[in-house]
Amino acid sequence: MKKKELLYVTILLLSSSIVFNSCSKDNDKNLVNVIEEEEKQPIEISWQTKAAMPSARYCGDAVVCNEKIYHIGGRSVSSIQKSNFEYDPATDTWVSKQGLPTNRFKLSTAVIDDKIYIIGGSVDGIMSSRVDVYYPETDTWEDSTAAMELPKPILFAGVVTINNTIFVSGGCDSKWNAYSSNYQGIIE
Repeated sequence: MKKKELLYVTILLLSSSIVFNSCSKDNDKNLVNVIEEEEKQPIEISWQTKAAMPSARYCGDAVVCNEKIYHIGGRSVSSIQKSNFEYDPATDTWVSKQGLPTNRFKLSTAVIDDKIYIIGGSVDGIMSSRVDVYYPETDTWEDSTAAMELPKPILFAGVVTINNTIFVSGGCDSKWNAYSSNYQGIIE
């Protein structure tokens, strides 16, 4: 029976090609395999102008729920907003929906079970740990409760969902000090 020992494996990325090298020892004979992957093609995106939002906003957040896009909160040129705009890509139209319970921007959003979660942000200019829930089907809000709030106020956090869990990572405070925190919120 021949005994083989793996000595090393190296992966190199060279000019958009991936080269795999491996060596093994087989009765004092070196064996080298090289597999080269085809060069990757550059990604191209064709942008199209679509219907503009009902009014200009920045520092809000957008999320997809039930095939519609929601742009929630944000700031206009003059003030923090409660805005909640729904965009239907099928008809290229925007509709104003029930606004947030509070003026809010620098927030993050997530979707679980056809509900939109509004996480952290700045409420009337003060950092917040609020988590409000929007029900698109009924165009209603559930206000944040102590049981729903984040452990600390947070702005501009990265938010993703996996199954019935929201993960909130990073973000910053009102002086732009970055956070390394990572929170898990399980929806029950």
